[in-house]
This record gives sequence, structure tokens and C-alpha cells, in this order.
Amino acid sequence: MLVLWWPNEARRLYEEAILRRWYESVGTEEYSWDEALADWLLSVEQCLHVPLEWCSKPDTLDRMRWLWEIQLDRVKDALERQGRA
Repeated sequence: MLVLWWPNEARRLYEEAILRRWYESVGTEEYSWDEALADWLLSVEQCLHVPLEWCSKPDTLDRMRWLWEIQLDRVKDALERQGRA
């Protein structure tokens, strides 16, 4: 939700604080911060599914372009921020 629905600037500003708060709430020594970051990156990559689904169907390609282009840009920005794009 954070990647697809928050503007890039807002996500960049709050992303790490939200992740750290979530990680602290997990409260287990068996789950490292590095593992949490890896899981976060995987979830960001999985966000690609949503805009790709919109633009892969003929009936939503043009009708939903206004949405899937925004979402694709947000995923791309999040991946670039993680050094993955």
C-alpha cells in the first residue's frame, strides 16, 4: 500500500521510519533488520503486479492508464531508491 498509493515524496520521507516501527513491533531476535529489509524489497517488487495487471488487459489498458502509469512510476521510484532498478 505504501508504494502504490503514497506519492513518492511522502513515501521517501516516511518509508524508513514506518519500516523501523513495524520491525520493532515484530519484537523477535530471530528476525534481523537485514531480513526485514530484504522482505520489504520483495514486497516492493511484488507491487509491480498491480500496474502490470492493469496494462496487460485490453479493456483496462487505456481506461485505467491514468492509474497504472502512476503506480508503475511509484514502484520504479521505490526500486531505484533501493538500488534495484
